[in-house]
Amino acid sequence: MDGAYLLRDVASGQAYAVPMGRTIAGRSEEAGLLFDHESLSRNHAAFIQEQNALWVEDLQSSNGTFVEGTQVHGILRLRPGDTIHLGAVLLKVELAAGAAPPAAPPARPSAGDVLRATQKLASRPLTAGNPLRAPTASPSSSGQPAKRKTWLPWALLGLLGLAIGLALLAVLR
Repeated sequence: MDGAYLLRDVASGQAYAVPMGRTIAGRSEEAGLLFDHESLSRNHAAFIQEQNALWVEDLQSSNGTFVEGTQVHGILRLRPGDTIHLGAVLLKVELAAGAAPPAAPPARPSAGDVLRATQKLASRPLTAGNPLRAPTASPSSSGQPAKRKTWLPWALLGLLGLAIGLALLAVLR
């Protein structure tokens, strides 16, 4: 359904229908959701409505995009009732009249869940099946092979040398 979600400006009460697909919000005249407020970037955030879900993505705005007080990094699924700060503009997510309620999204993970998942992934060996494996060089858009980041082995080697040097100093004293 087109426009299944509304974004309501809490200060003015004005409601903005979010069309299907990707819609830019900001001060730019080209923005699909135009807000005339100096705290917003020209292209501040993108709202993506697909089927029965609404997502928000911060577009590297100067003053950030926050959902329920938490800064958005990447893309975040929104729920009816969520509050969104685009700069100093406060919006509330609502369902449009006659819109079917969305399917329940997966629960947002707690900090403990994220920590446990990170520790589990970090404990895996770096193999082809591991998403944390070392990147391989791939051609860049210029056709030249991409440079691999090789600073980590050198940093570890430097730390090892420093530790050996300190151990030798302690023995020679």
